[in-house]
Amino acid sequence: MPSATLAMQAMTYTPQSLTEPVGLSVWLLEQPLAASLAIALAGIVAATLLRRREQAKLAIPVGAALIVLAIGVYVLGTLIVTDREQIQSGSTAFVEAAVDGDLEALDELILEAAGLAASGSTVDDKGRERIKNLSQVQAQAELIESWRVSRLQATIDGANIGTTLFRVRATPRDGRLTISWWRLNWRRDASGVWRIGTIDCLAINGHEAGPGLLNWLSAASGRR
Repeated sequence: MPSATLAMQAMTYTPQSLTEPVGLSVWLLEQPLAASLAIALAGIVAATLLRRREQAKLAIPVGAALIVLAIGVYVLGTLIVTDREQIQSGSTAFVEAAVDGDLEALDELILEAAGLAASGSTVDDKGRERIKNLSQVQAQAELIESWRVSRLQATIDGANIGTTLFRVRATPRDGRLTISWWRLNWRRDASGVWRIGTIDCLAINGHEAGPGLLNWLSAASGRR
């Protein structure tokens, strides 16, 4: 099937979005550049308005205070990595490790008894083993030429529970584009490290994943 047709078919599938948080803290900590630029701009506007209203004595202190605040917000936002940001970066790291055949990184990212699921239905509890097998075959044969993670969403669902949802666009060396959707359920262990508890394949090339996913993974990795 031509790549253009396949891409159009894959676009027809859109999973239910996660309900991501909104609010001042999310904006300040996860988007510090935008937040700091907005505050700095507010400082410049405030100083300009005060000068026009013949309140020049206040213009410089107010403008300077807001600019200092903007710098503080940027520094704080870049130093603090939120839980959502950790599992977002972990999701990208998961895909990268799987493509590169980095088994050590996969061991660190995925719990030993991580579940493997297809469209929300658990297939078995050998998720880490199956992903590692497939990753090893892929890396040895260098099947994937390029890949990209997009539409990455993340939520923290409890004290030690999180979820990410994302799409992976992979281009194999044979040129046949593959677009897949994945949902990862995360667990934070006693040491504070977020690790994957369930690997859920939602769809491949526009088709919802089903029980046949296990057979596909087994065939692709050459193992049962």
